[in-house]
Amino acid sequence: MSSVDNRQDVPEKVASLAAERGLGTLIDKRSSGNPIRSALTIVAVGAVAILVSVALFAFAASWRPLVWVAIPPLALGICAVGWFVVVLVRGFEAGYLYPGGMVYVRNGNARATTWAEVTEVEVQVFGAGTLFAGKTAAYLVKPTGQAPMRVNSTDVGLKDGEQDQVGALILRLASEAGRPITQKLVGRK
Repeated sequence: MSSVDNRQDVPEKVASLAAERGLGTLIDKRSSGNPIRSALTIVAVGAVAILVSVALFAFAASWRPLVWVAIPPLALGICAVGWFVVVLVRGFEAGYLYPGGMVYVRNGNARATTWAEVTEVEVQVFGAGTLFAGKTAAYLVKPTGQAPMRVNSTDVGLKDGEQDQVGALILRLASEAGRPITQKLVGRK
């Protein structure tokens, strides 16, 4: 189990919601980070990929085999445009985990749930035919009467045998509270 450094700042609205709902002491948290910074990084990577592709296509006029080398960076640039939109639409998300429940923040709006109020935790797993087949994409904590609380997984960046500690903690806390854990394939099946 991972633990949170007590010196880390917890937003006041998160701390007050957790205290109001009697969730206990913060155990761990996961944040999507700054969406603007992420979007700008994606734009930069996409722009560089497209520029490399354009240069390779220009050189391919004199040496035809370069056409095949120019296609992957072009595809990366096009995918970057889509990912840019996804990052901005999704915005900022953070999940704060407590023994008694969870506080979820999305774009500045915070809401809390106790583990007893959770109907299920859905583990979203990339399906076969995807780049990350079998890896966990996200954990959806589904409280009664509320929209799901999404906590992204770090599974795709982990080596074989390593475990997403925050994801494992969500599953353990929900399981200890008797909440069902389901699995759903996302992407191609």
